[in-house]
Amino acid sequence: MTQWDPAQRAGETPIDEVAIRRHRLERIRGQLAAWDVAGLVLFDPINLRYATGSRNMQVWTMHNVCRYAFIASDGPVVMFELANCFHLCRDLETIDELRRALSWDYLVGGARSADLARQWAGEIAELVRRHGGGNNRLAMDRADLLAIKALGRENILPLDGKEIMEKARAIKSREELRALRFAKDACSDAIAALKREAAPGMRESEALAVLARENVARGGEYMETRLLTSGPRT
Repeated sequence: MTQWDPAQRAGETPIDEVAIRRHRLERIRGQLAAWDVAGLVLFDPINLRYATGSRNMQVWTMHNVCRYAFIASDGPVVMFELANCFHLCRDLETIDELRRALSWDYLVGGARSADLARQWAGEIAELVRRHGGGNNRLAMDRADLLAIKALGRENILPLDGKEIMEKARAIKSREELRALRFAKDACSDAIAALKREAAPGMRESEALAVLARENVARGGEYMETRLLTSGPRT
């Protein structure tokens, strides 16, 4: 089945995703320069998509550290992807190099987690030294204790990168605004479909399933919350 395309329905030209990705990476690099950091490591799948356009198991990777990216302030974007998923990133012009991700998460590493964190930190530190021009300040959008301790052993100073990402996203390009309008239309149409199918006796979970179906059919990826009530429960 062909993916739903809101641009066709609206009679407009398709969204220029390359232009959006270019604008977003420029916004991030501007913030990195302003904060005087050697680079930025991103784990949050929302930030990874913003910075590179890549997407892979967003809900899973929100709570399992298994894919990430290094963005040099003056240098390459290195995407660390799951071993069997390189094909998801190969055609993205935002990514200069693909490497296999190394997870120190206890779910993956178990008793080896600390050793894996040290290996991870060594690889990231090598990128900082190669592209940082002597700057050892590294922004990160999130990290846990093992990663921070391991970076300290490499003489890398980790800094909170959430503000960098929020300020980068604060200014939208014209093409991003078009994309947001199309996303709004997809949501509105999914809600309209839910209203058409809603019927007396339908359980709330059944109604929510309609919304989820219509969201996915229109190119949506996941629903972050279950917010649907009716009748006296509303």
